[in-house]
Amino acid sequence: MMMSDTISSHRQDFPPAILIVDDAIENYETIEALLDEFQYQLHYAPDGQTALDALELFDPDVILLDVMMPEMDGIEVCRQIRSRPAWKAVPIAMVTALDSKVDLARCLEAGANDFISKPIDKLELCARIRSLLRIKQQYDEVRDLMREREAIVRTIVHDLRNPLTNILLCVQTLQDPRLPAKEWPEMLALIEQAGHFLQVAIDDMLATTLLESGQMRFKPEPTDLCTPIADSIAGLAKLAAQKRQRLVGHFPLCPTTSFEVDTMAIRRSIDNLIANAIKFAPYDSEIHVQLDIVDDDTALIRVCDDGPGVPDDLREKIFEPYEIGSLKSGVAQIGIGLTFCKLAIEAHGGSIRVRPNQPEGSIFELMLPRRMT
Repeated sequence: MMMSDTISSHRQDFPPAILIVDDAIENYETIEALLDEFQYQLHYAPDGQTALDALELFDPDVILLDVMMPEMDGIEVCRQIRSRPAWKAVPIAMVTALDSKVDLARCLEAGANDFISKPIDKLELCARIRSLLRIKQQYDEVRDLMREREAIVRTIVHDLRNPLTNILLCVQTLQDPRLPAKEWPEMLALIEQAGHFLQVAIDDMLATTLLESGQMRFKPEPTDLCTPIADSIAGLAKLAAQKRQRLVGHFPLCPTTSFEVDTMAIRRSIDNLIANAIKFAPYDSEIHVQLDIVDDDTALIRVCDDGPGVPDDLREKIFEPYEIGSLKSGVAQIGIGLTFCKLAIEAHGGSIRVRPNQPEGSIFELMLPRRMT
């Protein structure tokens, strides 16, 4: 453990940090001796004002605050800490010899979380610090979750606004009587493309939420995997044609493609992979969708494109919720479709991965067992 006359900054990769505010150095030394076997960072402030002045430079996980101090007592220090938004949730334990209910109530009203009685008992001190650290950990987890959700909401709003804006602009253009009739098909195609993205994105978000919460139930049935793959190719051919892309299917010659799967979930997964390829593949390119049967009990479905590819460090992350990888200018990327694919395929007992498509591009591979496990 360490002691400093001035309060040093705390980094998250360090052990838990405890700030001890007490005008008597011997009280700090007592706490230091009692906690000697633990890997805590101990920092000392001799008075309340010193602690308040240094809070911006120090990130304590727990504050042990003496009540009876000159000039500014612990109750006032606690009240001022709680008045600062950045420190509202830092757990504070009042170290006190006071035992009247009125005094203890004043500490609670000022914002204290707990009490440590003087003379300090090691067992009590350690137990209360562990309890306060659990409070801090729970707060940090909730804070991080809220930040993540805020980032997700911003991403969703940004990516949904773009196609909606395109739809509104195209509608406005179509209402202009000066627009030549020959330009109408292009405007309608843009509206259809934007509407398709909105529909897929909303459906993916809903389906992924249901999968993550365990509310989606799969209904496996004997399915010729050639059928959902061919249906996906046919359903997205028009979207690919807008970029002058060609969807090419490759199917095995032997009739052993019957697998017990949830047909709609597999079809949606293939749709997502093909739509993803359409977004990133260049104009005038081919996207290949291939089905192979491996060892007679495993289906291997590949979707290959000639796009920018996926960097090595992102090949796992892109399957995480709302992970968009490397941004591509002009391409809306909410980052939820691949998460649905991963959840759905793994629920079937299969797996999904992405690897390079030499010399350029990506190959997304789905491995499905003949029966759900």
